[in-house]
Amino acid sequence: MGIEILYEPFTYDFMVRSLIVAVLVGVMLPLLGAYVINRNMEFIGDAIAHASLPGLIVGLVFGVSVFISSIPSSIV
Repeated sequence: MGIEILYEPFTYDFMVRSLIVAVLVGVMLPLLGAYVINRNMEFIGDAIAHASLPGLIVGLVFGVSVFISSIPSSIV
């Protein structure tokens, strides 16, 4: 019950892969965020998400796939 508790989970292959992915995501996303801020595109994801809501409602009302009905309203 010493230091082994810290490195014992990493004897499993899936834990090593998840650590690698977490480190890569932790390095890449701040760089992507700085790029997005410098291009003045901070709210584009929020705008696209809100633009897809009318298509989602249309899909629910008419019984169509919400994924298929949200795509055209997101593009427009």
